[in-house]
Amino acid sequence: MVRKLREVNEIHKESVRQAIAVGVKIAMGADVGPAPQGSNLTELALMVDAGLTPARSLVTATASAAELLGLGGEVGRIDDGDRTDLVLVDGDVTDIDDLARLVSEVWKDGRKVDLA
Repeated sequence: MVRKLREVNEIHKESVRQAIAVGVKIAMGADVGPAPQGSNLTELALMVDAGLTPARSLVTATASAAELLGLGGEVGRIDDGDRTDLVLVDGDVTDIDDLARLVSEVWKDGRKVDLA
């Protein structure tokens, strides 16, 4: 079973590399199966490993995701008239491997989320 999972992982990584190479729009997803809720930031590191820059991987979780869901004019960017959720970090936002630790504030629908 573990061998098969590794094979599938490599095949998936190669397909993502090919998609990146030809300019396919990529969105971060939450369909990671049995992974614990809230662990989806690990997907950003996997996208970087597949060839996206750290900054581009962040776009997959914001503007690209909104656009691919047909919500590009409403969410996914910080713009007048858009509904905007914010994740503020204390440090380098492109430090993908340490990003979860760098989160200092989260704002959802204009309200600060209690992270305690």
